[in-house]
Amino acid sequence: MWADRITALRSSGLNSVTALVVFNVRTMSQMFDPPDAIDPTMVAAVDSLCGAYSGDFTLGGLLRQVDLLGAHGQPLDVRAGYLQQDGTKYRVMDIALPCVVNDLWEETP
Repeated sequence: MWADRITALRSSGLNSVTALVVFNVRTMSQMFDPPDAIDPTMVAAVDSLCGAYSGDFTLGGLLRQVDLLGAHGQPLDVRAGYLQQDGTKYRVMDIALPCVVNDLWEETP
């Protein structure tokens, strides 16, 4: 998991800034046999994560919400691909996880 971008939102308050923080969450599996089982396993893992993000996922109150449908730009999104690292090929699925964070920065006059 790593941060992708942070964007100030217009829904900010009078003296604080609310932000959209987009994280990338990567699931990966080495390309071992049986190859026909890799995608179903990866999709099941991503489905489980997206189900959790679609629920009441606030990281203990740190987030206002996950912006599932992209009201502030980036919707929840999953991209599949391949990665070659240290001579090993991996099947990867990256989740773009857009999180709305209230009062991330305080504005001072």
